[in-house]
Amino acid sequence: MAGLPAAPPIRALIERSRALAVRPFIKPGLRWRRLPRTYGSGATASSRWFALLRLTFFVMVIVPAAASMVYCTIIASPVYVSEARLAIRESLGTPVYDGLDTNEAKGAAASVARGLSALLGGLGGASRAQGPFVFANYVTSLDYVAKLDADGWLRQFFTGPDIDFWSALRSNATVEQLARYWGKHVTATVDRRSEVVLLRVQAFSPEAAQTLAARILLDGEGVLNKLAAQSRMDAVLRAKEQLDAATKRYTEALVRQQQWRLKRRAVDPAQAADALSISLLRLEQERIAADREIRALERLSVPNGPTLGVLRDRVRAIESEIATFKANLSGGGSSTAVAALAAYEESELDVRFAETLQSITLAGLQEAERRARAQSTFINVYIAPSLPETSAGPIWWQTGFFVFVFCGIIWINVMILVAVVRDHRR
Repeated sequence: MAGLPAAPPIRALIERSRALAVRPFIKPGLRWRRLPRTYGSGATASSRWFALLRLTFFVMVIVPAAASMVYCTIIASPVYVSEARLAIRESLGTPVYDGLDTNEAKGAAASVARGLSALLGGLGGASRAQGPFVFANYVTSLDYVAKLDADGWLRQFFTGPDIDFWSALRSNATVEQLARYWGKHVTATVDRRSEVVLLRVQAFSPEAAQTLAARILLDGEGVLNKLAAQSRMDAVLRAKEQLDAATKRYTEALVRQQQWRLKRRAVDPAQAADALSISLLRLEQERIAADREIRALERLSVPNGPTLGVLRDRVRAIESEIATFKANLSGGGSSTAVAALAAYEESELDVRFAETLQSITLAGLQEAERRARAQSTFINVYIAPSLPETSAGPIWWQTGFFVFVFCGIIWINVMILVAVVRDHRR
């Protein structure tokens, strides 16, 4: 229109803004002339480039996806999955307490026995909680795989002419390779809240999957019982050691007490102290009676009469005996009755403590032996290994879609790289 300023073309503005936006991020050493693009100069697309795109897309994406679907449909052997759900529980039995008449006494004895068994090495809740994890780790271990394949029993389920080449186990596979192959086909997961184990076994026939799952359950229960039995035998040995130590301590306490009695020539210092106290009390009573007689004679007769002299001599003799008895009873030496009584009570306390400790360790040993005799671990299979009726895989459309997406991502990245290189070679 006349009188209006001439505006630059829209394409020129776009090219200029593109150059201004990208220029700060381009190193001068690369000497880029323009942004990479997948088309030739101008607005006309390169027919060779699109032909290359079509060819590479067909070779890198379509062909692998189609090959995978053909493999899953025609060649691949069907895979069957047998599932089992199980819970691992421990049965400790019910102890029998003879001679207890009341329920309170039985409950108290049971609580004491449980505390003693835990103290002396019995299995508690923490060890029972480890059972599912021990089972899950054992069934996928190298040692268990080697045990199953000791006579070639395990290989027969994964080798044979009816299994395709890519899925079958190699006939000359080592034990380590067999263990890795086994880990891909057998999984045991543990629910941490309920401690329930989900066992999944994959095989190439329904019967093989069910047979392997049943064998795993049987062997898992056996190894758990073996571990629990070993742990309980260790608990019995520890209880016996503690009982021997308690018995030795009790014997030594009795020997020390007997030696003390022989040294002091006293069977029971408490009775000797009582007799000494009674004698002292009797002397005190005699001294009081003599003092009363002396005061009465002093009022009735001559102060220095012969009778008063005899009574005063008697009082002095009684006071001398009282002083001797008091010195023997509670003097400052180590040979007094009080010191002997304290030493005897200490020895008696040591004997009683050793005897009580011996009784406790004996109860712990009996509890440990009772647990060792009982079956400890049970695998409660509340969903038995199933016999699959339909194959779980491979599913041709899922595999084909996965290969299509995976190869498509690779193709896109390769084509972008080729386009960048092609663009900067110009």
